[in-house]
Amino acid sequence: MNLLLKGQIQKAAFLFYIRFLLISFGIGFGIILNGGPLIFVVLIKVLYWLSLFFAFNHAPLNQRLVFYFNLGASKITLFIVPFVFDMILSISIYFIFFS
Repeated sequence: MNLLLKGQIQKAAFLFYIRFLLISFGIGFGIILNGGPLIFVVLIKVLYWLSLFFAFNHAPLNQRLVFYFNLGASKITLFIVPFVFDMILSISIYFIFFS
C-alpha cells in the first residue's frame, strides 16, 4: 500500500509540475539546438528548479501545495521527481543530437 501511495504522490507531482517541465524542456531544447554545451544546459536547469523551489517557499505559493502535503509528500519530493525526469530527458536529447 505504501508503494502505491508513493506512486500516486509521484503522479500528482508530475501533474502539478507539467507546465514547469514544459518550460524547462523548451529552454533546454533551445540551448541544445543552438549548440550549447551540456554543462550549460544542466546549470540553467538547476538554477531554474532552485528558483521554483524558493518561489514556492513563499507563503501564498506554498498554500497551493497543501493538497500534496496531505498526501504525505514533502516539498523536496515534489521538486526532485520532476527535476530528475527533466534531467534524464534533457541529457538523453543532448546525446541524441551530439553523438
